[in-house]
This record gives sequence, C-alpha cells and structure tokens, in this order.
Amino acid sequence: MKKDLRTIEADPAGDIMRHNYPSGDPVANKILAAMAGQPWGISRTKIRDLFSRHKPSREVSAVLKSLQKTGVIAAWEFREWPCRPTTYWGLSELLAANTRPAKGR
Repeated sequence: MKKDLRTIEADPAGDIMRHNYPSGDPVANKILAAMAGQPWGISRTKIRDLFSRHKPSREVSAVLKSLQKTGVIAAWEFREWPCRPTTYWGLSELLAANTRPAKGR
C-alpha cells in the first residue's frame, strides 16, 4: 500500500512530527526531511548545502516546484532591509501552524 505524499504522524509526546514521504525521489526526500524539523522553513542556501553544492540548481528548482505544485511545501520571503529578500521553503502544514496574522488586520 502506497502512502500519500502528505502523510504526517505525530509522535506519542505530540510535539515532534515525523513526516513520511515515499516519493521515490532521493533529492525530494532529503529536502523534505530537512524541512521537517524547521517550523519556519529553510533557505535556498541551506537546501543547496544539504547536497554539499553537488546538485545542479535546475534540478533542485524542479524538485521544489514539483513539491510546491502538490501542496506539500510552500515558499515565503523575508527581507531584512537593505538586503535582498531571502526565500524560505517549508512544509505547508508547519508554516500554516506558525503563521499569525499581523496586528491591526
């Protein structure tokens, strides 16, 4: 029986989550495993470093776009003025759980 790509199981303590992603793609699995412990996501630089800079950018981009299209991951930008914005990628469930509306909205 093949599990859904978005299957999430909570551990008995309820505060740590294990993510099961039997996608068959080792690049996707490694990225998703790194995101599992990061409630705010990880930067593209950290994703690149997961592979010790040995994966072509286009391959990593294709995996990220594919996972984003299925709704498993989401992206958000953070800008620390005056720097360029940094894009963070994270598991949709974790990002949604940590999103709070801004005051006054």
